[in-house]
Amino acid sequence: MINDRIFTSYERRSQPYVSFGSSRKTFARTKVMKMGKEKLAIVMCFIQIAFGMNDVIITSYGQFWPWSVSETLSIIGRKQCTRECQARGSACLAVNYQTNNLQCEVLQSVPSNLTELSDNFEYEYIEMASQTSVFPSAVCDSTCDSTEGHCIKLSTGLSYCRSPKIRCPINYRYSPALDFCYIEISTSADFQTAKSHCESIGARLAVLPTMEHINYIKSERTNGFLGGLRYMVGGEWDPVSRAWKWIDGSLIFGPIDRTLCRVNTDGGVIAWENKYLLMDIDPTQCVRECQSRDDCKAVNYKRDDLQCQLLWTSASNSLELQINDKYQYITMESQTTVLKKCTTSCKDRRCVRLSSGQDYCVANSCPVSHRMNKALKFCYLAVEDRDNYDFTTGMAHCRNIGSRLAVLPTLDYHWYLYGDIQNSLLQNNKYRVGGFFNVTIGEWQWIDGSLVFDTIDRTLTDVNDDEGELLWHKLAIFRDFDIGRTERLLCERII
Repeated sequence: MINDRIFTSYERRSQPYVSFGSSRKTFARTKVMKMGKEKLAIVMCFIQIAFGMNDVIITSYGQFWPWSVSETLSIIGRKQCTRECQARGSACLAVNYQTNNLQCEVLQSVPSNLTELSDNFEYEYIEMASQTSVFPSAVCDSTCDSTEGHCIKLSTGLSYCRSPKIRCPINYRYSPALDFCYIEISTSADFQTAKSHCESIGARLAVLPTMEHINYIKSERTNGFLGGLRYMVGGEWDPVSRAWKWIDGSLIFGPIDRTLCRVNTDGGVIAWENKYLLMDIDPTQCVRECQSRDDCKAVNYKRDDLQCQLLWTSASNSLELQINDKYQYITMESQTTVLKKCTTSCKDRRCVRLSSGQDYCVANSCPVSHRMNKALKFCYLAVEDRDNYDFTTGMAHCRNIGSRLAVLPTLDYHWYLYGDIQNSLLQNNKYRVGGFFNVTIGEWQWIDGSLVFDTIDRTLTDVNDDEGELLWHKLAIFRDFDIGRTERLLCERII
Protein backbone atom coordinates (compact mmCIF):
# COMPACT_ATOMS: atom_id res chain seq x y z
CA MET A 1 0.00 0.00 0.00
CA ILE A 2 1.54 3.28 -1.02
CA ASN A 3 2.85 5.16 2.00
CA ASP A 4 1.73 2.54 4.51
CA ARG A 5 4.24 0.62 6.55
CA ILE A 6 5.30 -2.59 4.84
CA PHE A 7 6.03 -5.08 7.58
CA THR A 8 8.93 -7.32 6.64
CA SER A 9 7.98 -9.81 9.33
CA TYR A 10 5.19 -9.88 11.89
CA GLU A 11 5.82 -11.32 15.34
CA ARG A 12 9.56 -11.34 14.80
CA ARG A 13 12.49 -9.10 15.63
CA SER A 14 16.11 -8.85 14.63
CA GLN A 15 18.39 -10.15 17.37
CA PRO A 16 20.31 -7.15 18.78
CA TYR A 17 23.72 -7.78 20.36
CA VAL A 18 24.29 -11.35 21.50
CA SER A 19 27.16 -13.19 23.15
CA PHE A 20 28.09 -16.85 22.75
CA GLY A 21 30.64 -17.84 25.40
CA SER A 22 33.92 -16.10 24.65
CA SER A 23 33.01 -15.15 21.08
CA ARG A 24 30.52 -12.48 20.05
CA LYS A 25 28.39 -12.12 16.98
CA THR A 26 26.77 -8.83 16.08
CA PHE A 27 23.46 -9.13 14.25
CA ALA A 28 22.54 -5.47 14.61
CA ARG A 29 23.74 -2.52 16.64
CA THR A 30 20.61 -0.88 18.01
CA LYS A 31 19.43 2.37 19.45
CA VAL A 32 16.29 2.03 21.52
CA MET A 33 13.79 4.87 21.54
CA LYS A 34 11.04 4.84 24.13
CA MET A 35 8.19 6.55 22.35
CA GLY A 36 5.44 7.50 24.78
CA LYS A 37 1.83 6.80 24.03
CA GLU A 38 1.33 10.40 22.93
CA LYS A 39 4.27 10.19 20.53
CA LEU A 40 3.21 7.38 18.27
CA ALA A 41 0.77 7.29 15.44
CA ILE A 42 -2.49 5.46 15.69
CA VAL A 43 -2.69 1.83 14.71
CA MET A 44 -5.78 2.45 12.60
CA CYS A 45 -6.47 5.29 10.21
CA PHE A 46 -10.01 6.65 10.21
CA ILE A 47 -11.40 8.08 6.98
CA GLN A 48 -14.34 10.16 5.89
CA ILE A 49 -15.38 10.04 2.26
CA ALA A 50 -14.91 13.30 0.36
CA PHE A 51 -16.47 12.86 -3.06
CA GLY A 52 -14.86 14.53 -6.02
CA MET A 53 -11.30 14.40 -4.68
CA ASN A 54 -10.36 11.56 -7.02
CA ASP A 55 -11.96 10.75 -10.33
CA VAL A 56 -11.39 7.02 -9.84
CA ILE A 57 -14.25 5.51 -7.83
CA ILE A 58 -12.89 2.59 -5.80
CA THR A 59 -15.54 -0.12 -5.57
CA SER A 60 -13.97 -1.90 -2.61
CA TYR A 61 -10.86 -1.01 -0.64
CA GLY A 62 -8.65 -3.80 0.75
CA GLN A 63 -10.16 -6.49 -1.48
CA PHE A 64 -9.57 -8.07 -4.90
CA TRP A 65 -11.22 -10.46 -7.37
CA PRO A 66 -8.85 -13.42 -7.81
CA TRP A 67 -10.38 -14.84 -11.00
CA SER A 68 -10.22 -13.98 -14.71
CA VAL A 69 -6.98 -11.96 -14.68
CA SER A 70 -6.16 -11.59 -18.38
CA GLU A 71 -2.99 -9.51 -18.05
CA THR A 72 -0.90 -7.65 -15.50
CA LEU A 73 0.49 -4.14 -16.04
CA SER A 74 3.39 -3.12 -13.81
CA ILE A 75 4.47 0.30 -12.48
CA ILE A 76 1.32 2.17 -13.34
CA GLY A 77 -0.82 4.70 -11.48
CA ARG A 78 -4.42 4.09 -10.43
CA LYS A 79 -5.87 6.52 -12.97
CA GLN A 80 -3.82 5.08 -15.81
CA CYS A 81 -4.77 1.56 -14.71
CA THR A 82 -8.44 2.51 -14.99
CA ARG A 83 -7.88 4.16 -18.37
CA GLU A 84 -6.10 1.04 -19.66
CA CYS A 85 -9.10 -1.03 -18.64
CA GLN A 86 -11.61 1.35 -20.22
CA ALA A 87 -9.61 1.30 -23.47
CA ARG A 88 -10.10 -2.48 -23.68
CA GLY A 89 -13.89 -2.19 -23.74
CA SER A 90 -15.77 -5.37 -22.93
CA ALA A 91 -12.49 -7.25 -22.50
CA CYS A 92 -11.97 -5.45 -19.18
CA LEU A 93 -14.83 -5.08 -16.71
CA ALA A 94 -12.77 -4.30 -13.61
CA VAL A 95 -9.23 -4.11 -12.24
CA ASN A 96 -7.38 -5.18 -9.12
CA TYR A 97 -4.96 -2.35 -8.29
CA GLN A 98 -2.05 -3.31 -6.05
CA THR A 99 -1.01 -0.10 -4.35
CA ASN A 100 2.30 -1.30 -2.95
CA ASN A 101 3.82 -2.48 -6.25
CA LEU A 102 1.82 -0.04 -8.47
CA GLN A 103 0.51 -3.07 -10.35
CA CYS A 104 -2.71 -3.30 -12.39
CA GLU A 105 -4.52 -6.60 -12.97
CA VAL A 106 -6.99 -6.54 -15.85
CA LEU A 107 -10.16 -8.56 -15.15
CA GLN A 108 -12.42 -10.06 -17.81
CA SER A 109 -15.30 -10.72 -15.39
CA VAL A 110 -16.73 -9.31 -12.16
CA PRO A 111 -18.33 -11.03 -9.15
CA SER A 112 -22.10 -11.21 -8.95
CA ASN A 113 -21.84 -9.97 -5.37
CA LEU A 114 -19.05 -8.05 -3.63
CA THR A 115 -19.09 -10.60 -0.81
CA GLU A 116 -17.27 -12.90 -3.25
CA LEU A 117 -14.17 -10.66 -3.16
CA SER A 118 -11.07 -11.83 -1.30
CA ASP A 119 -9.43 -9.71 1.41
CA ASN A 120 -5.97 -8.24 0.94
CA PHE A 121 -5.02 -4.84 2.37
CA GLU A 122 -2.62 -4.16 -0.52
CA TYR A 123 -5.40 -4.19 -3.12
CA GLU A 124 -8.19 -1.95 -4.38
CA TYR A 125 -10.97 -3.43 -6.49
CA ILE A 126 -12.32 -1.02 -9.15
CA GLU A 127 -15.27 -1.78 -11.44
CA MET A 128 -15.59 0.13 -14.70
CA ALA A 129 -19.38 0.28 -14.38
CA SER A 130 -19.04 2.76 -11.51
CA GLN A 131 -16.65 5.13 -13.32
CA THR A 132 -17.48 8.37 -15.12
CA SER A 133 -16.88 7.87 -18.85
CA VAL A 134 -15.85 10.60 -21.31
CA PHE A 135 -17.00 10.78 -24.94
CA PRO A 136 -15.01 12.73 -27.57
CA SER A 137 -18.13 14.20 -29.18
CA ALA A 138 -20.92 16.37 -27.84
CA VAL A 139 -23.28 13.41 -27.75
CA CYS A 140 -23.19 10.55 -25.25
CA ASP A 141 -23.43 7.20 -26.99
CA SER A 142 -26.15 4.63 -26.34
CA THR A 143 -24.13 2.85 -23.65
CA CYS A 144 -24.79 5.74 -21.29
CA ASP A 145 -28.57 5.25 -21.43
CA SER A 146 -28.25 1.48 -21.32
CA THR A 147 -26.37 1.69 -18.02
CA GLU A 148 -28.88 4.20 -16.60
CA GLY A 149 -26.20 6.88 -16.59
CA HIS A 150 -26.69 10.62 -16.68
CA CYS A 151 -25.26 12.44 -19.73
CA ILE A 152 -23.56 15.76 -18.91
CA LYS A 153 -22.49 18.14 -21.71
CA LEU A 154 -19.65 20.56 -20.93
CA SER A 155 -18.72 23.85 -22.59
CA THR A 156 -15.60 22.16 -23.98
CA GLY A 157 -17.78 20.14 -26.32
CA LEU A 158 -17.09 16.91 -24.49
CA SER A 159 -19.81 14.81 -22.94
CA TYR A 160 -19.51 12.73 -19.80
CA CYS A 161 -21.60 9.73 -18.88
CA ARG A 162 -21.91 9.87 -15.13
CA SER A 163 -22.90 6.44 -13.86
CA PRO A 164 -25.36 6.15 -10.98
CA LYS A 165 -23.23 5.65 -7.88
CA ILE A 166 -24.04 4.67 -4.34
CA ARG A 167 -23.21 7.77 -2.31
CA CYS A 168 -21.45 5.76 0.36
CA PRO A 169 -19.47 2.73 -0.94
CA ILE A 170 -20.57 -0.70 0.21
CA ASN A 171 -17.57 -1.28 2.48
CA TYR A 172 -18.04 2.04 4.32
CA ARG A 173 -20.32 2.90 7.24
CA TYR A 174 -22.89 5.67 6.79
CA SER A 175 -24.97 7.93 9.04
CA PRO A 176 -27.92 9.40 7.08
CA ALA A 177 -28.62 11.91 9.85
CA LEU A 178 -25.09 13.36 9.68
CA ASP A 179 -24.50 12.54 6.00
CA PHE A 180 -21.26 11.03 7.25
CA CYS A 181 -19.55 8.18 5.40
CA TYR A 182 -16.40 6.60 6.81
CA ILE A 183 -14.13 3.59 6.68
CA GLU A 184 -11.78 2.17 9.29
CA ILE A 185 -8.31 1.42 7.92
CA SER A 186 -6.37 -1.15 9.92
CA THR A 187 -2.85 0.05 9.31
CA SER A 188 -0.16 1.92 11.21
CA ALA A 189 0.30 5.48 9.97
CA ASP A 190 1.45 8.90 11.09
CA PHE A 191 -0.55 12.00 10.15
CA GLN A 192 1.02 12.73 6.76
CA THR A 193 1.04 9.08 5.75
CA ALA A 194 -2.60 8.66 6.79
CA LYS A 195 -3.58 11.87 5.01
CA SER A 196 -1.87 10.78 1.79
CA HIS A 197 -3.38 7.32 1.99
CA CYS A 198 -6.92 8.58 2.53
CA GLU A 199 -6.59 10.94 -0.43
CA SER A 200 -5.19 8.11 -2.55
CA ILE A 201 -8.48 6.19 -2.19
CA GLY A 202 -10.67 9.21 -2.94
CA ALA A 203 -11.28 10.12 0.69
CA ARG A 204 -9.80 12.34 3.41
CA LEU A 205 -8.89 12.01 7.04
CA ALA A 206 -12.13 12.35 8.95
CA VAL A 207 -13.39 15.77 9.98
CA LEU A 208 -15.60 15.57 13.08
CA PRO A 209 -17.07 19.09 13.23
CA THR A 210 -19.68 18.58 15.97
CA MET A 211 -20.23 16.62 19.17
CA GLU A 212 -22.83 14.63 17.23
CA HIS A 213 -20.07 13.29 14.95
CA ILE A 214 -17.85 12.43 17.91
CA ASN A 215 -20.68 10.68 19.74
CA TYR A 216 -21.65 8.82 16.56
CA ILE A 217 -18.16 7.33 16.38
CA LYS A 218 -18.42 6.39 20.06
CA SER A 219 -21.75 4.64 19.42
CA GLU A 220 -20.21 2.79 16.45
CA ARG A 221 -17.60 1.35 18.78
CA THR A 222 -20.21 0.53 21.44
CA ASN A 223 -22.25 -1.33 18.82
CA GLY A 224 -19.25 -3.36 17.63
CA PHE A 225 -18.58 -1.65 14.28
CA LEU A 226 -15.23 -0.27 15.43
CA GLY A 227 -12.67 -2.28 17.36
CA GLY A 228 -10.09 0.34 18.31
CA LEU A 229 -9.94 2.83 21.17
CA ARG A 230 -8.13 5.52 19.20
CA TYR A 231 -8.12 6.69 15.56
CA MET A 232 -6.18 9.27 13.61
CA VAL A 233 -8.53 11.99 12.31
CA GLY A 234 -8.00 15.12 10.26
CA GLY A 235 -7.13 17.72 12.90
CA GLU A 236 -3.81 19.46 13.48
CA TRP A 237 -2.26 22.50 15.17
CA ASP A 238 -1.82 25.48 12.82
CA PRO A 239 1.26 27.41 14.03
CA VAL A 240 0.43 30.42 11.81
CA SER A 241 -3.02 31.11 13.26
CA ARG A 242 -2.07 29.40 16.52
CA ALA A 243 -5.27 27.37 16.53
CA TRP A 244 -6.37 23.75 16.27
CA LYS A 245 -7.98 23.24 12.86
CA TRP A 246 -9.57 20.49 10.80
CA ILE A 247 -7.96 19.85 7.42
CA ASP A 248 -10.85 21.72 5.74
CA GLY A 249 -9.70 24.89 7.55
CA SER A 250 -12.49 25.05 10.13
CA LEU A 251 -11.74 25.47 13.85
CA ILE A 252 -11.94 22.36 16.01
CA PHE A 253 -12.66 24.02 19.33
CA GLY A 254 -15.68 26.26 19.22
CA PRO A 255 -18.36 23.82 18.19
CA ILE A 256 -16.56 21.34 20.48
CA ASP A 257 -15.74 22.17 24.11
CA ARG A 258 -11.98 21.68 24.57
CA THR A 259 -12.40 21.07 28.31
CA LEU A 260 -14.26 17.83 27.52
CA CYS A 261 -11.21 16.54 25.64
CA ARG A 262 -7.62 15.72 26.56
CA VAL A 263 -5.71 18.26 24.51
CA ASN A 264 -2.92 19.37 26.82
CA THR A 265 -0.52 21.05 24.40
CA ASP A 266 -0.64 23.31 21.38
CA GLY A 267 1.18 21.28 18.78
CA GLY A 268 0.96 18.02 16.86
CA VAL A 269 -2.19 16.40 15.55
CA ILE A 270 -5.57 15.21 16.79
CA ALA A 271 -6.90 11.71 17.36
CA TRP A 272 -10.39 10.55 18.27
CA GLU A 273 -10.27 8.59 21.53
CA ASN A 274 -13.04 6.56 23.12
CA LYS A 275 -12.58 8.02 26.63
CA TYR A 276 -11.21 11.51 26.00
CA LEU A 277 -13.21 12.22 22.78
CA LEU A 278 -10.32 14.13 21.16
CA MET A 279 -6.68 14.04 22.22
CA ASP A 280 -3.44 15.51 20.93
CA ILE A 281 -0.64 13.25 19.72
CA ASP A 282 2.80 13.85 18.24
CA PRO A 283 2.95 12.34 14.70
CA THR A 284 6.55 11.09 15.07
CA GLN A 285 6.81 7.52 13.82
CA CYS A 286 9.28 4.78 14.52
CA VAL A 287 9.73 4.17 10.78
CA ARG A 288 10.15 7.86 9.97
CA GLU A 289 12.79 8.13 12.67
CA CYS A 290 14.70 5.39 10.89
CA GLN A 291 14.16 6.86 7.42
CA SER A 292 15.57 10.19 8.62
CA ARG A 293 18.87 8.49 9.48
CA ASP A 294 21.14 7.36 6.63
CA ASP A 295 22.65 4.59 8.75
CA CYS A 296 19.34 3.07 9.90
CA LYS A 297 18.42 -0.03 7.88
CA ALA A 298 15.51 -1.52 9.86
CA VAL A 299 13.53 -1.31 13.09
CA ASN A 300 12.10 -3.65 15.70
CA TYR A 301 8.81 -2.13 16.80
CA LYS A 302 7.49 -3.37 20.14
CA ARG A 303 3.74 -2.83 20.14
CA ASP A 304 2.80 -3.30 23.79
CA ASP A 305 5.02 -0.57 25.29
CA LEU A 306 5.48 1.52 22.09
CA GLN A 307 9.22 1.00 21.86
CA CYS A 308 11.24 1.55 18.71
CA GLN A 309 14.61 -0.14 18.19
CA LEU A 310 16.66 1.43 15.39
CA LEU A 311 18.89 -1.11 13.64
CA TRP A 312 22.08 -0.20 11.77
CA THR A 313 22.03 -3.50 9.84
CA SER A 314 19.20 -5.68 8.59
CA ALA A 315 18.86 -9.44 8.64
CA SER A 316 20.20 -11.18 5.55
CA ASN A 317 17.95 -14.18 6.11
CA SER A 318 14.68 -14.73 7.97
CA LEU A 319 16.36 -17.51 9.95
CA GLU A 320 18.32 -14.82 11.81
CA LEU A 321 15.10 -13.36 13.23
CA GLN A 322 13.81 -14.36 16.64
CA ILE A 323 10.11 -15.17 17.04
CA ASN A 324 8.38 -12.80 19.44
CA ASP A 325 4.69 -11.96 19.07
CA LYS A 326 5.20 -8.52 20.68
CA TYR A 327 7.44 -7.29 17.83
CA GLN A 328 7.22 -6.31 14.20
CA TYR A 329 10.42 -6.29 12.16
CA ILE A 330 10.45 -3.63 9.42
CA THR A 331 13.20 -3.03 6.85
CA MET A 332 13.53 0.38 5.21
CA GLU A 333 14.34 -1.08 1.80
CA SER A 334 10.84 -2.60 1.72
CA GLN A 335 9.05 0.75 2.04
CA THR A 336 7.45 2.65 -0.81
CA THR A 337 7.76 6.39 -0.24
CA VAL A 338 6.41 9.52 -1.91
CA LEU A 339 9.05 11.93 -3.20
CA LYS A 340 8.82 15.57 -4.28
CA LYS A 341 11.03 14.51 -7.16
CA CYS A 342 13.26 11.57 -8.02
CA THR A 343 16.62 12.13 -6.34
CA THR A 344 19.47 10.12 -4.91
CA SER A 345 17.35 9.70 -1.77
CA CYS A 346 15.73 6.78 -3.59
CA LYS A 347 19.12 5.03 -3.39
CA ASP A 348 19.03 1.55 -4.92
CA ARG A 349 15.26 1.41 -5.28
CA ARG A 350 13.26 2.31 -8.41
CA CYS A 351 12.13 5.91 -8.80
CA VAL A 352 8.90 5.98 -10.82
CA ARG A 353 7.04 9.02 -12.14
CA LEU A 354 3.32 8.47 -12.73
CA SER A 355 1.12 10.29 -15.24
CA SER A 356 -0.16 12.44 -12.34
CA GLY A 357 3.34 13.94 -12.02
CA GLN A 358 3.88 12.33 -8.61
CA ASP A 359 7.18 10.54 -8.02
CA TYR A 360 7.40 7.33 -5.99
CA CYS A 361 10.40 5.49 -4.68
CA VAL A 362 9.22 1.91 -5.10
CA ALA A 363 10.42 -0.96 -2.95
CA ASN A 364 12.69 -3.06 -5.10
CA SER A 365 13.86 -5.71 -2.68
CA CYS A 366 13.24 -9.36 -2.01
CA PRO A 367 11.85 -10.03 1.51
CA VAL A 368 14.16 -11.87 3.87
CA SER A 369 11.71 -14.78 3.97
CA HIS A 370 12.21 -15.33 0.18
CA ARG A 371 15.07 -16.63 -1.94
CA MET A 372 16.66 -14.26 -4.46
CA ASN A 373 18.69 -14.77 -7.63
CA LYS A 374 20.02 -11.35 -8.57
CA ALA A 375 21.11 -12.37 -12.06
CA LEU A 376 17.58 -13.55 -12.93
CA LYS A 377 15.88 -10.94 -10.72
CA PHE A 378 13.90 -13.90 -9.43
CA CYS A 379 12.52 -13.66 -5.90
CA TYR A 380 10.50 -16.65 -4.74
CA LEU A 381 8.97 -18.34 -1.72
CA ALA A 382 8.24 -22.05 -1.55
CA VAL A 383 5.00 -22.75 0.33
CA GLU A 384 5.95 -26.03 1.98
CA ASP A 385 3.48 -26.30 4.86
CA ARG A 386 0.50 -27.42 2.75
CA ASP A 387 0.08 -29.45 -0.42
CA ASN A 388 -3.63 -28.86 -0.99
CA TYR A 389 -3.53 -25.81 -3.30
CA ASP A 390 -5.29 -26.07 -6.62
CA PHE A 391 -4.68 -23.43 -9.28
CA THR A 392 -7.24 -20.89 -8.04
CA THR A 393 -6.49 -21.21 -4.34
CA GLY A 394 -2.78 -21.14 -5.15
CA MET A 395 -3.16 -17.87 -7.06
CA ALA A 396 -5.18 -16.40 -4.19
CA HIS A 397 -2.58 -17.44 -1.59
CA CYS A 398 0.32 -15.96 -3.55
CA ARG A 399 -1.59 -12.70 -4.06
CA ASN A 400 -2.37 -12.53 -0.35
CA ILE A 401 1.37 -12.31 0.36
CA GLY A 402 2.01 -9.74 -2.38
CA SER A 403 3.22 -12.25 -4.96
CA ARG A 404 2.00 -14.43 -7.83
CA LEU A 405 2.34 -18.05 -8.87
CA ALA A 406 5.90 -18.33 -10.18
CA VAL A 407 6.65 -17.73 -13.86
CA LEU A 408 9.75 -19.64 -15.05
CA PRO A 409 10.41 -18.35 -18.58
CA THR A 410 13.82 -19.94 -19.28
CA LEU A 411 15.83 -23.02 -18.34
CA ASP A 412 18.03 -20.80 -16.16
CA TYR A 413 15.17 -20.66 -13.66
CA HIS A 414 14.90 -24.45 -13.65
CA TRP A 415 18.59 -24.93 -12.96
CA TYR A 416 18.49 -22.31 -10.20
CA LEU A 417 15.66 -24.18 -8.46
CA TYR A 418 17.42 -27.49 -9.09
CA GLY A 419 20.50 -26.07 -7.31
CA ASP A 420 18.36 -24.96 -4.36
CA ILE A 421 17.10 -28.53 -3.97
CA GLN A 422 20.66 -29.84 -4.12
CA ASN A 423 21.62 -27.36 -1.40
CA SER A 424 18.63 -28.40 0.76
CA LEU A 425 16.96 -25.00 0.39
CA LEU A 426 13.84 -26.61 -1.08
CA GLN A 427 12.17 -29.51 0.68
CA ASN A 428 10.30 -31.08 -2.24
CA ASN A 429 10.97 -32.12 -5.83
CA LYS A 430 7.85 -30.61 -7.40
CA TYR A 431 5.75 -27.44 -7.05
CA ARG A 432 2.77 -25.82 -8.69
CA VAL A 433 3.75 -22.83 -10.84
CA GLY A 434 1.79 -20.26 -12.85
CA GLY A 435 1.37 -22.14 -16.11
CA PHE A 436 -1.78 -23.60 -17.67
CA PHE A 437 -3.15 -24.71 -21.03
CA ASN A 438 -5.22 -21.91 -22.55
CA VAL A 439 -7.93 -23.67 -24.53
CA THR A 440 -8.93 -20.42 -26.26
CA ILE A 441 -5.59 -19.95 -28.02
CA GLY A 442 -4.57 -23.63 -27.90
CA GLU A 443 -1.22 -22.92 -26.18
CA TRP A 444 0.49 -23.46 -22.84
CA GLN A 445 0.63 -20.04 -21.23
CA TRP A 446 2.06 -18.31 -18.16
CA ILE A 447 -0.23 -16.18 -16.02
CA ASP A 448 1.53 -13.03 -17.30
CA GLY A 449 0.29 -13.86 -20.82
CA SER A 450 3.58 -15.13 -22.28
CA LEU A 451 3.80 -18.58 -23.86
CA VAL A 452 5.58 -21.34 -21.95
CA PHE A 453 7.21 -23.03 -24.93
CA ASP A 454 8.30 -19.91 -26.79
CA THR A 455 11.57 -19.94 -24.85
CA ILE A 456 11.76 -23.55 -23.60
CA ASP A 457 12.02 -26.65 -25.77
CA ARG A 458 8.94 -28.74 -24.98
CA THR A 459 10.72 -31.97 -25.90
CA LEU A 460 12.97 -31.49 -22.86
CA THR A 461 9.95 -31.60 -20.57
CA ASP A 462 7.37 -34.18 -19.55
CA VAL A 463 4.39 -32.20 -20.87
CA ASN A 464 2.55 -34.77 -22.99
CA ASP A 465 -1.01 -33.48 -23.22
CA ASP A 466 -2.60 -30.19 -24.21
CA GLU A 467 -4.81 -29.75 -21.20
CA GLY A 468 -4.56 -29.03 -17.50
CA GLU A 469 -1.99 -27.10 -15.50
CA LEU A 470 1.76 -26.94 -15.09
CA LEU A 471 3.95 -28.49 -12.43
CA TRP A 472 7.63 -27.68 -12.02
CA HIS A 473 9.62 -30.88 -11.42
CA LYS A 474 13.24 -31.38 -10.44
CA LEU A 475 13.88 -34.07 -13.08
CA ALA A 476 11.29 -33.35 -15.77
CA ILE A 477 11.47 -29.50 -15.75
CA PHE A 478 7.70 -29.32 -16.33
CA ARG A 479 4.86 -31.83 -16.16
CA ASP A 480 1.23 -31.40 -17.08
CA PHE A 481 -1.33 -32.45 -14.50
CA ASP A 482 -5.09 -32.47 -14.19
CA ILE A 483 -7.17 -29.38 -13.35
CA GLY A 484 -8.18 -29.48 -9.70
CA ARG A 485 -5.20 -31.50 -8.54
CA THR A 486 -3.49 -30.00 -5.47
CA GLU A 487 0.19 -29.36 -4.83
CA ARG A 488 2.64 -27.18 -2.97
CA LEU A 489 3.38 -23.73 -4.38
CA LEU A 490 6.15 -21.56 -5.71
CA CYS A 491 5.16 -17.91 -5.23
CA GLU A 492 7.15 -15.18 -6.97
CA ARG A 493 7.53 -11.56 -5.81
CA ILE A 494 7.96 -9.25 -8.81
CA ILE A 495 11.14 -7.20 -8.45
